[in-house]
Amino acid sequence: MEKISLFGELLYNGFVIEKCRCKSTGFWKIGYKNTLMLHLKILKKLTECLLVADICGHDLDVLCEFAQICLDNPKIGKYHAITPEIFEKMINKDASLLVHVDDKNDDKINQLIICLIDDALFYLNEKWLVNKKKIYMTMRALHNLPACYLKHGQSVNGSYRKRISKEIALAASFNTLNMDDEMRAKYKHIYECK
Repeated sequence: MEKISLFGELLYNGFVIEKCRCKSTGFWKIGYKNTLMLHLKILKKLTECLLVADICGHDLDVLCEFAQICLDNPKIGKYHAITPEIFEKMINKDASLLVHVDDKNDDKINQLIICLIDDALFYLNEKWLVNKKKIYMTMRALHNLPACYLKHGQSVNGSYRKRISKEIALAASFNTLNMDDEMRAKYKHIYECK
């Protein structure tokens, strides 16, 4: 698979999963905070791999770590319905899994994803009371960003995902339904960056 399509799809699936599971109010299921932190940390590593367009051994290490997390944590793994063939290549660090294509990477999208994940992890690490509303809003802002990397015909689970443009992904993230005024002001410099 193309590196950017593969990593983008794993990110897209992960963010959609967490947007659906995360609640802005009420009680979270026991252990959900730790599961969310673990999931976000590996999704951040996947995003950091996208900052480098070329394929390297580190990419395979991160994919292997991701696959191992899916194996060890059914609360994450069951939602990433990865075909056995691709999953085996991830676990075995099979270099044939990744093919380089250099025309789709976008540092603006990647930087925004990393900043939003860092904020969510910060909110999750609050000592007294977790700001569930902020975390939920962050998940909403994140979930469509990697959709600009999806590619029809190449999928980790054989399903169809619709690719959107980078402009639409950013506009959806900054939409008033997904970010409040404070968040939009905080990330405005990324959105307006040429």
